[in-house]
Amino acid sequence: MGYLRLWLAVSVMLFHYGPPAGLQVINGGTDVRCFFVLSGYVIALVLDGRYRDRIGLYLKLRLLRIFPAYYAALALTLLGWGVVWFIWHLPRGPIAFWAQHPTDLLGSTLLVVQQLVLVGMEWQASLPIGGQVVMSYMCLPHAWTLAVELSFYLAAPW
Repeated sequence: MGYLRLWLAVSVMLFHYGPPAGLQVINGGTDVRCFFVLSGYVIALVLDGRYRDRIGLYLKLRLLRIFPAYYAALALTLLGWGVVWFIWHLPRGPIAFWAQHPTDLLGSTLLVVQQLVLVGMEWQASLPIGGQVVMSYMCLPHAWTLAVELSFYLAAPW
């Protein structure tokens, strides 16, 4: 199963970044769904075997798997786009978008909290804030997959 999950993950990357010449890939959305279903099955097996009576440890390890790397990527992204906007004065990236399309205090607070705790990011494509799609405000738009993963981790033990 590990090789199938690896193939699906590579297929998703190729869908997003473009496959090498002559290589065909499945629709990225299909690959993502298949990857999540297969990963859910693997995680259910691990939960049933290794963490049967240790749900707290399971959740702690899952959160430590997601958040340190996510926060590091978020910090580097903000630093990079900060250089682009504040130093190079180029109107690109999420920082420029926030500056050019400000929201009210409640909208800004919800966007910041959403990006810090990864809650609700999977719904970002359909939620408008101030007339703009939430996805436009995201520093790491593809982190919605982490929100789905986190939702699964929280629901899986039950």
